[in-house]
This record gives sequence, C-alpha cells and structure tokens, in this order.
Amino acid sequence: MDKSLIFALSSVIGPVLGGWITDSLNWRWAFYVNLPLGILALGVLPLVLPQNARQSKARIDYLGALMITILQFGAGLMSLGIFLLTTLQSGSSPVLVSSFLFVMALGMGMINPATMLAVQTAVEPRVLGVATSATQFIRLIGTTAGTAMIGTLVTSGYVTRLAVSAPPGTPQPVITALHSPNALVNQEALQSLAQLMATVPNSVQMTQTLLDTARIGLANAIQDGFFFMFGAAILAIVGAFLTANLRLDRTQETAVIAIAHGLGDEAV
Repeated sequence: MDKSLIFALSSVIGPVLGGWITDSLNWRWAFYVNLPLGILALGVLPLVLPQNARQSKARIDYLGALMITILQFGAGLMSLGIFLLTTLQSGSSPVLVSSFLFVMALGMGMINPATMLAVQTAVEPRVLGVATSATQFIRLIGTTAGTAMIGTLVTSGYVTRLAVSAPPGTPQPVITALHSPNALVNQEALQSLAQLMATVPNSVQMTQTLLDTARIGLANAIQDGFFFMFGAAILAIVGAFLTANLRLDRTQETAVIAIAHGLGDEAV
C-alpha cells in the first residue's frame, strides 16, 4: 500500500478513533494504546528503513530552488488561511469555514514534504534515517504541544467569557454545566440545562440568552486560538525565508521519490 495513502487514512481515522476511545474509556487510554504501537515501531523500523549512500555528480540546483519556493509559498498560503480563520464569527457559514480551512491545509500540504526533503538533503546519507525519524518526532511533539496550548487557550477563554457575560441570576450549576462546549450541541445536555433553568423566572428567554452568550464567547475564544496560530505561521514564513538554499543533488532519484511520496508519510 502506498505510504502517502497510509498517512492520509491514519490522519482521518486516528482522531476519530481517539475521540471514541476517550468517550468510551478514559482520555488516558488515548495515550496508552500508542505504547504497544511505539514499541513495535522501535523494533521494526531499524530493520526496514532503507539507507541510501550513493553519490551523484554535481548539477545545477533547479530542484533546490523549486523546493525553497514551494516552502515559502506554502508558508504564506498557510498564514493566509489562518488569518482568514481569525475573521470568522459565531454566525459564519460552514461553507465559509471549510473554504478557509482548505486554504490553510493547502499551504500545510506544500510545507510538509518540502521541509522533510530539506532536512534529508542537509545530512549525510549514513544518518538519513536518523534525521527523518528525528524530524517526524519533533513534528509530533510540536503537534501535541501546540494542540494542548491552543486547546487550553480556547477552553480557558471560553469559561472566562461565560462567567463574565452570563445573564444576571443564572444559577451557578447551569454555568458549570456549560463549561464543556459540547453542551451547546448535545441534545441531552440541552435538555438537562432546560431543567436546571426551569425554576428561574422567564426561563425560556433567559436560557436562549444564555446559550447565545455562550456561543459568542466560544466563537471569540476560538478566534483567540486562531490568532495564536497566526503568530506561529508568521514565524514559519520567517523560517522559510531564512532556510539555506541546500543543494539537492545527492541523488536525483532520492529527491524524486521524496516528492512523489510526500516523504514522509507524515505519520511514521
């Protein structure tokens, strides 16, 4: 099976499976299940990861210039997509959100193979496997830490806005029940919320006002998360322009294979 296809499938199935495990068991199991897979990978990769030590004659570095251009353009496109996401409001349509996400993803798709190829070209052939795995590991650490930071920023911002903007007289248990944004879309949670608000005067109107306030607060908190991502994207643009124009002439075959497979297989 093509490695790029494996990465694409794992990118779609992995988050869904992780969410199901978290809901069905416990959030810790989303990490526990990776332990046997990681141990298996540590044992298998040294045996199957190929090493390519062949050298080729020097040639004009057209491919290197192309990779740098793709890296810079991809970083700019990703930044544009993230900037567009910061303009979203609570009433933005799903089509608009999807369009902005597509722009961001298109830029990221250009960056990933270009950065991997740059790393592989910067090292000696004998450490090619080490450089590749280290890059993937650092990328995984960055993804995990970045997701946690943005999630914390969004959640804390939402809870703070909810506490400040909730209509006067809203019972504290109701506000606590809304601390999880899932309560805004879960029908059972909404029914429980209505029951908690039943004893409040003018409960129907107050409940709707509270839900509208919570949705606006969540939208603003998510916008803060996109601003954080936009700052990181600007750093990516700076890094792209500072990237040395490394010669990609170690072997033309390696470069072509790297591009064709997105090298990467980002999920290895």
